[in-house]
Amino acid sequence: QAEDVEAAEESGGQEEAAEPMGGAVEGPEAQPMVAWQQELAELDQALGEDEAGFGEALSSGDCDLAYELRDRICELAERICGIAEEHPEAAARCDDADVRCSRARERVADECD
Repeated sequence: QAEDVEAAEESGGQEEAAEPMGGAVEGPEAQPMVAWQQELAELDQALGEDEAGFGEALSSGDCDLAYELRDRICELAERICGIAEEHPEAAARCDDADVRCSRARERVADECD
C-alpha cells in the first residue's frame, strides 16, 4: 500500500509539474492583461495624486500650478481611455477619468481665468 501511495504521489507530482508548463504556454497571453491592469492602477494613482495637488494649488491661488496639474489630469485621463479602448472592461475608469478632467477644466476656469 505504501508503494501505491508513493506511486500516486509521484504521479501527482508529475501531473502538477506538467500543469505549470502548460500554464507557461498560456502565461504570455495572460501577462499583457496583468500589464495593462498594473498600468491602469498606476495611472489611477497618479491621477488621484495630481487631483490632490490640484485642489491645493487652487486653494492657495497658484494658478500656474493649477493649469499644469489640469493638463496632467487630462493627459492621464487620455491614457486611461486609451487602455479602455483596447480593454472594454476598463470603460468605467475611462468615464471616471473623463469626469475628473472636465471637473479640473471647469474649476481652473472658474478660479483662474
